[in-house]
Amino acid sequence: MMLPLRFNKSHNGISKSINEMMYSMLKTGYKTYSKVPAADRELWFRQFAQEINWASGDSTVVRKAFHKKAMEIYINQIYEWKQLWHKGKKPKFINSKVWQDLEVHWSKQETKEQSEKNSQNRLSDRGGLGVYVHNLDACSMSSKEDQLVAANDGNPADYLDV
Repeated sequence: MMLPLRFNKSHNGISKSINEMMYSMLKTGYKTYSKVPAADRELWFRQFAQEINWASGDSTVVRKAFHKKAMEIYINQIYEWKQLWHKGKKPKFINSKVWQDLEVHWSKQETKEQSEKNSQNRLSDRGGLGVYVHNLDACSMSSKEDQLVAANDGNPADYLDV
């Protein structure tokens, strides 16, 4: 019996697979995942299907979860690349065409204005609540459960501990 594929787990190879596709299969620097042509996104999913296995009846659910995860990873990767660009650096192993396209996009005045507006929105005081602070040490409930089971010699975790 095949276990269900869980995109919310850490260290399951899914993120690594998607990241590798971004470096090897991305041919143009799209500003967002939704701008990547549907044919390219489908090609990424087919490549993913060759690397990761799941029950055949789960394909529709896996496809949806894949694209959600790919979008999340794409957004994070573009952010990291942009931070390097601000420092005058270029990421290792990136396709030159992708980098050039992104540099052109980031250099546009409208992109700079939108970025500044978004930055100001993130830094707002949220009606007196203060600036939003990220919890960088967070993990999913599912991953936390796995950690507790491992720490408990494989015995199920008490859900009050999760």
